[in-house]
Amino acid sequence: MKVLDTIRNDFSQLRHLADGKGFSVTFSCGIADISQFPDTTKLSDAADKALYKAKHAGRNRVMLADDPSGSKEKSNDKIGRQL
Repeated sequence: MKVLDTIRNDFSQLRHLADGKGFSVTFSCGIADISQFPDTTKLSDAADKALYKAKHAGRNRVMLADDPSGSKEKSNDKIGRQL
């Protein structure tokens, strides 16, 4: 998660140029742990849900998919806060 959060942060600092105008962009992403999901469909669905959770939480963030067992061992509330 830290690597993607660093990439997200660095990417948001880049300035792009189009039609003579400068702009910057951000992105959000969802991550699912392959060891917690029994097949690729469930893994993909979990990552997709985490992505939408990131977007609804304010965008420009990295969110970890919920643990399917319901455990809250890892908190990702601070990862990817809006800059």
